[in-house]
Amino acid sequence: MTTQEQGHQSRPKNRLREQRRRSRLSQDDVARLLGISVAAVSRHESGHHGLSRAFVIRYAKLFKVTAAELYVELVSDDEANNAASLDN
Repeated sequence: MTTQEQGHQSRPKNRLREQRRRSRLSQDDVARLLGISVAAVSRHESGHHGLSRAFVIRYAKLFKVTAAELYVELVSDDEANNAASLDN
């Protein structure tokens, strides 16, 4: 595994693309609203470009979600189901 692959794996997966689609916005729309390039939006969505706290907040406000809702814990469905059953 390369250093780049190791660094990428340690980043939490984001839900930017999912939230953008739910908001019925194109990457061009998001880029225009945030004042950034379409390429930057694409890199943010793919996870190839880390997000600053300021950008996380800007995306959250744009999509009307919390910053936490933009990220997914890297756990399997079985782990998530087991954790949910412990809460009950």
